[in-house]
Formats: sequence, C-alpha cells, structure tokens
Amino acid sequence: MVHIVMTPVFIFQDEGTWFLYSPALDLTGYGETQSKAEESFNVALAELVKYAKNKGTIKKMLVDMGWTFESLSKKHFKLTAPSLHELLSRDEYLREIFDTKEFHKINRQVELPPLAVA
Repeated sequence: MVHIVMTPVFIFQDEGTWFLYSPALDLTGYGETQSKAEESFNVALAELVKYAKNKGTIKKMLVDMGWTFESLSKKHFKLTAPSLHELLSRDEYLREIFDTKEFHKINRQVELPPLAVA
C-alpha cells in the first residue's frame, strides 16, 4: 500500500525552459518541453523518496517542510501539505514565480511508500 498525497505544483517557462516546481517538496524539474520537465520532476521526486526512505528521514523531512501528520488510528494517518498561504509566506522563489512569471498551478498526486512515512 502506498500513501497518496496532494501537493501543489507550479508550471511555467523561463527563457525557453519549462519548469515544474513543488514548493511543498522543494523540488524542481526542468526541460526543453513541458513533457521533459515532467520527466525531470518525476526523476527528482523518485530520488528524493529513495534517499529519504534509505535514511529513514522522510517523515522528519516533510515535517521540516511544514507538512502535518494527523493520526486517524494506530495504523492510519492523514498527511497534508502546507497551505499555499504558508508556502508563499516563507518561500521567496515561489513569491518570485507569482510576481514575475506566467504560470499555472496543478494539484498533483504524489505516492509515498508506507515504509517511508512509518
């Protein structure tokens, strides 16, 4: 079983390069096309999860990034990304995107393996 969480992702172009940026995960993917940027983002996400899972630090990492864990039972919990308001208040790069770039925001599903958040 995997944990599926939602996180905002901002998609924009800068000087001909496409970017996907997740401020809640502090991850960026980029490429010559939006498709290449999505591939880059997926690779960065997989590496982040793999590294944190191997180190046993993904829960700490997410909490440090402002994510919250709500216990629903002994084996179940709700994992929530920081709000857009919280992200804007502390993320200078995100504010720059809002102030200077044409962008669109999507809410993207991210899968985390159970051992990564246990």
